[in-house]
Amino acid sequence: MKRNLDPTPSANIANDEFLQARATVATQLLSDGDGVGAATALTAATDVWIRALWQEAGGFEASLSALGGFGRCELCLGSDVDLVIEVAEGVDDSAELLECVERFIAWARVTRVKVAHSVRTPAQTIEAFGEDIRTAVSYLDARTLAGEPEIGAAQARTELRGADLGVDFVRTLLDGTRARLERFGQTIYLLEPDLKSGKGALRDVHVVSWAGMVRGDFQALLTANDACGWTAADARELRAGQVWLLGVRGLLHAIHGRKHDRLHFPDQEKIAAVLVDPDASPAVAAEALMRRHYQVTRGIAKATERALRRWAPAPRTIECRIDERFRVDGAQLVLDGDAPPVPEEVLEGLRLASEYDVLLEPVSEERFETAVAGWTEQTRTNRALGAVFCGLLTDLAITPRTSTRLLELGVLPALIPEFEPVVCHVQHDVYHVYTTDVHLLRCLEFARSLAQPDSAVTKRWPDFAEIVARIEDPQVFLLAALLHDVGKNRGGGHSERGAAMVLDIGPRLGLNRDRTDLLSFLVREHLVLSHVARRHDLSDRRLVRDLAARIRTEEALNQLTALTFCDMSTVGRNPITDWNAALLLQLHERLETTIRHGVEEAWRHIARDVDLVRGWLATHIPDGRTYVDAFIRDLPAAYLIEASTESLARAFEAWRAGVEGETVVMATPDAERGSTEVIVSAPDNRGVLAQITGAISSLGLNILDARITT
Repeated sequence: MKRNLDPTPSANIANDEFLQARATVATQLLSDGDGVGAATALTAATDVWIRALWQEAGGFEASLSALGGFGRCELCLGSDVDLVIEVAEGVDDSAELLECVERFIAWARVTRVKVAHSVRTPAQTIEAFGEDIRTAVSYLDARTLAGEPEIGAAQARTELRGADLGVDFVRTLLDGTRARLERFGQTIYLLEPDLKSGKGALRDVHVVSWAGMVRGDFQALLTANDACGWTAADARELRAGQVWLLGVRGLLHAIHGRKHDRLHFPDQEKIAAVLVDPDASPAVAAEALMRRHYQVTRGIAKATERALRRWAPAPRTIECRIDERFRVDGAQLVLDGDAPPVPEEVLEGLRLASEYDVLLEPVSEERFETAVAGWTEQTRTNRALGAVFCGLLTDLAITPRTSTRLLELGVLPALIPEFEPVVCHVQHDVYHVYTTDVHLLRCLEFARSLAQPDSAVTKRWPDFAEIVARIEDPQVFLLAALLHDVGKNRGGGHSERGAAMVLDIGPRLGLNRDRTDLLSFLVREHLVLSHVARRHDLSDRRLVRDLAARIRTEEALNQLTALTFCDMSTVGRNPITDWNAALLLQLHERLETTIRHGVEEAWRHIARDVDLVRGWLATHIPDGRTYVDAFIRDLPAAYLIEASTESLARAFEAWRAGVEGETVVMATPDAERGSTEVIVSAPDNRGVLAQITGAISSLGLNILDARITT
């Protein structure tokens, strides 16, 4: 017989009051952006609602507990409501219990709020703890709603602490955190970040909190713990991060009316109007919002990594003593002694960590960071220190992790204060995937890889690696990769601003006047080759001649081409295409010939190539000799020189059919490039190219290049 699961009048009242409370929370949140206040109010309303439905469902003799975000009082409007029902042994499958739970869940679903539940006896819970660590972790946040549960947070802490006092559990959390970041993005600086599972997001807050409960039996969000090296300042920073994330996530759920944790560009503008400035332009407010977000998440990510590694230390097996201050212990570099590290020791420690390819021991890392915070103007202007610092940035043997350490420990902005405005700086567009500082670090490491003969980057882009190999001063090239956008976040004209700044930066890093001038030139002109290669006709003699006159030397050309390629390759995940790379190489070759031989010599080479094309067409295309001169005149010289002989043959056939009044479409796949060449010969009517490209785009295909010749 089918049970009647329709809500009772009392259940309907409870549901209505709950929905009204949710609506009130949403309205208030969209007004003041107080995520913690919203989570507290929503949790309280949910408590009242759950208790009312549970009692109305039958008052079964069982306990009811909140888990997850509900247990932590972190509910957002789209959050699931996680519950566990604990019953006495032997009654977990009773008809009375099943009916009670069935009514309770059916009535709750009327609100369209997702309520997840499990029913367990104490023995089943203990068994589940042993089968899946996630079950035990979920109980760390358990909060009783009704009855007296036998199994709760205390039992979960005991289970997870084990005989090693929680060391193995913290290591599991550390491994799980790293695996999670592989899935959700290893950098916090992706410009549409995940607010729950990304690096520095809410899950990292939870992980530190769980580790503190188990390892030190304390609340990391609220209190210090001397034995664990967790300070009151650490607790305040973690709590402030939680407050910020709850505000942003709460608003995101309110805007979408459902669970939504990826902070997309349109949402950033809406949230910025609440949390930043409703009167500012959407882009400006969004950039301010996201810079604050990345500053917060950076602090959380750093605190998470350090805390987990500190609370689950590597085995104490000294591998080597380097000197009286430094030793490698396990896979970590340790700073010994009580004296604060002087600037030279900080840089030496980073060099040694790179040389031995090890992590910095967490306490030593904190000591470095504290020391850097106290550096003065005298430190910044110390030329000897600047030269050592420059070596850390530009030595080809330095590991990629080192540049990130220089940024996150504060060394980079301390010694190059001009860098500070681009730290966590956001460009509110879909072209730049990373914040400016992270883009610059990625550009530096890409450039370093391109300068190493056996790297994956060199093997993927051998033509550009060859250009880099011809660079006479690779140190200037690598500094340009790091500093080419240093003028951003100061208003327009960042290239010119940055060029002026590096005139001051260069001498502090040990560069003489000529090398500093070259660095300034590269920063000022770092956009020009990309702009010309992608937007101009490379067969334009005057364009190439004028650009060659600006660059002047082959060394400057090689440096600028390599810098341009590295910049284009690191603004996003895979922004550089074979086509854009080919255009840049073609421009480089034109400019190189012009600089090396002069303009007239360069175009004698081009004329010679065109003659070769003319001869090939006349020889290989049946009846081609009659039309070949007209075909040569109609097509740009650059296309005639670049195109393969097979492509030229197809273009010639299509052109000849067009001359004779036919409309022709040829589509030829190119498996090597992963693209398809489409040649259309049609009457020269207004808008014909737009119609063709529009039809292709409507199919969801990417157009790599489009040319029109009449």
